[in-house]
Amino acid sequence: MEKPKVSSPKKIIKKLYIQYKQYVRTVAFSYFRNYDLVDDIVQEVFLKAYMHVNQFKRKSTYKTWLYRITINVCKDYEMKQRTRDKYKPMLTESKEEFLDLSAEEYVFKKVEKQDVKQALLSLSTMHRQVVELYYFKGFSIQEMSQKLGLNPSTIKSRLRRAKKGFKETYESMIK
Repeated sequence: MEKPKVSSPKKIIKKLYIQYKQYVRTVAFSYFRNYDLVDDIVQEVFLKAYMHVNQFKRKSTYKTWLYRITINVCKDYEMKQRTRDKYKPMLTESKEEFLDLSAEEYVFKKVEKQDVKQALLSLSTMHRQVVELYYFKGFSIQEMSQKLGLNPSTIKSRLRRAKKGFKETYESMIK
């Protein structure tokens, strides 16, 4: 039952779902190792397959096609998680840190945080990446070198340039 001979996209996807649901779950689980997320990914994969089943050119098997969709959906989820995790600590604030402040101090602190966020976001992606790993995630230069596949001196150089860029941007904002 590799290439169902039915014409309706609904019927095709139903047969593919019955035949390959567990396969898609296995591929997604090998990517994330999180059962809750795997269920969301399986749903997304078959939704995408349904939406694009008429574009399937039959140059490969349905199994290969579903594998490719699954990997792409996993990459999308990973990117969304990374982006959300990257900015969540900077974008959320602890209520406790503002409890003992006067209204004026609260406003100044809030503006200062926004300026810091803006200065960080003004950095290039490669500079923001090393700042995030070093200052927010606590990676060492060596760990960053391994993770990013870069020479440690490149990491140090990017950190220096990021600090310089941040300082210039932040100082121009507060003047």
